[in-house]
Amino acid sequence: TAQFLSKRRTPHYLRPLRSRSGSTDNHATSGLKFSILAELLSVGVSVLLSDVDVVFTQNPFPALYADADVEGMSDGWDELSAYGHTHTLPLPMSTQGPLRSIRLVARNSGLFYLSATHQALRMMKTLAQRM
Repeated sequence: TAQFLSKRRTPHYLRPLRSRSGSTDNHATSGLKFSILAELLSVGVSVLLSDVDVVFTQNPFPALYADADVEGMSDGWDELSAYGHTHTLPLPMSTQGPLRSIRLVARNSGLFYLSATHQALRMMKTLAQRM
């Protein structure tokens, strides 16, 4: 791929990587993308990442909400699992009211957009360390 792009004077990014275990299986190499994403975010580049089995038939950017640091695809099976929901835990002794958190069931890392923010960078660094 790099040779193909170089011959056509097309800008590209090539970074050889090896998984921690040295394995070349799908899951080992898939986890490496978070290191590359962290590198790109660290220099201020926002990224739309897609797996090789994703085909764009039109410009995908108008479909993004652009209201979050990370926008991604879900593997959810209903509205609550696909889009997430606010979980409320009443705290009877609290003067602050109930504790609220956002619950997300299943995110798919095969298609997502990352804005070049410090928070997105921190997330990618954390994922790169864990994968």
